[in-house]
Formats: sequence, structure tokens, C-alpha cells
Amino acid sequence: MGLEPDFLSLVNDTLTIEPCTGQTVDGAPTYGASTSAPVCVQQARKVVFFADGKTEISTTQLFVMSTSVHIGMADRLSWAGMLPGSTEPPRILAIDHVNDEDGQHHVEVSCG
Repeated sequence: MGLEPDFLSLVNDTLTIEPCTGQTVDGAPTYGASTSAPVCVQQARKVVFFADGKTEISTTQLFVMSTSVHIGMADRLSWAGMLPGSTEPPRILAIDHVNDEDGQHHVEVSCG
């Protein structure tokens, strides 16, 4: 089943995803060809809990409207409406590939 029209109406930007493919001999990440997906970007504070008991505040929530996109913790993300003056891609704190009865419904990404 595809995404519901009401859910798609929340889209306010396009997310560019560059998958991390490895690293150079100097340790810098390398990235593959980019893909894009519709996204709802929300600037909101959210507490992210890690397995080791630590917490961190996420300032941006991304709701990626795709039933097939995969996002990894080391991938590079960008969107047109990023905070003005941003020169570094946002740091991914948490990723949740949300499923329904038919498989992946959307992806939620918390960034700091």
C-alpha cells in the first residue's frame, strides 16, 4: 500500500540522501550517488535515548515519505530549507524505519 494522501500533504521539502560507501585512507567518509525523497521537516526539540543510557537533544525531526528509501547513520542528508548558514550536514542521532502491515511506511530521522 502507498502512503496516504493526508500523510503526503505534510511534505514541505525534498531530502537529498548520499549513502556512505566507506572512507578514504585518511578516514574521511566517501559517499555514493544521491537519491531524493519527499520529507516533512519539523524544527522541534526531542530527547533521544541511547542504548548506553545517555541522552541527547535532537533539534530537527525528518519524516521521510517513502516506502522504499533506506537511511544509514553515516549517510549525509541535506534539504533546501536547512538552517541558514549551515555548512555541515546535520548529525543523525536516531533512525526509525516505520513499518505497517505491508512493510515500510516511512522513515523518521532525528538530527542534532
